[in-house]
Amino acid sequence: MFKPVPGDYRKEGQLLNTTLAAERIDAAAGLVTTLPHLLKYASALFRGKLLSAQSQKFLMAAGEGLEGQPTDKKRIWALQAGRKPYGILVYKEGDGPGGVNTLMAYRPATDEIFLGFTNSFGYFNEVDFLMDDVIGKFVAGE
Repeated sequence: MFKPVPGDYRKEGQLLNTTLAAERIDAAAGLVTTLPHLLKYASALFRGKLLSAQSQKFLMAAGEGLEGQPTDKKRIWALQAGRKPYGILVYKEGDGPGGVNTLMAYRPATDEIFLGFTNSFGYFNEVDFLMDDVIGKFVAGE
């Protein structure tokens, strides 16, 4: 559906021109927001101010027991969770043909929230890049 960007040649694969995809919005989860509003939502969601205690426990259960699992072990429940070298992340990711990937992640051990947007789509490693290269280096102080 999307044509390659003329003149762009990379060993990872050519970039696709997804400009026209902005005209199309995926059903159900399509959401337009700003970074400050997403942070407000993520804070309420991850810190227990949005749901009842019982629902919050259910939501955060994806990250329980990952401490003893191998690094990069992932779970997909109501939320997603994964064990990284820097600890457990509970998160939700999203993408769309408009050329955007979004990550909303919470590190329970430190009560930190991380939000990430990319304007690339189609490599299918964008969220891993955000968790490993961006959050990982931020946590390491790099």
